[in-house]
Amino acid sequence: MVAGLFGTASQGAIYGVIIFGGTIGGSIGPLLASYIFDRAGTYDLVFVILSAVALAGMLLVTALRPLPMKEHEG
Repeated sequence: MVAGLFGTASQGAIYGVIIFGGTIGGSIGPLLASYIFDRAGTYDLVFVILSAVALAGMLLVTALRPLPMKEHEG
């Protein structure tokens, strides 16, 4: 998907940023969820936040459009 949307010239750097963001989210998410659970006593707020973030991500991904190809590519 990265190569299809942004080309192959910067594919490694873009993919690295995507993986880095996922790693940060994967490490901070459980800590934040446990903190919210400790304060609220329920996971309800955690699931609301998770659903809102997932929806925002879905909307952002569907808004992506391929870059116009140059004549020497493809």
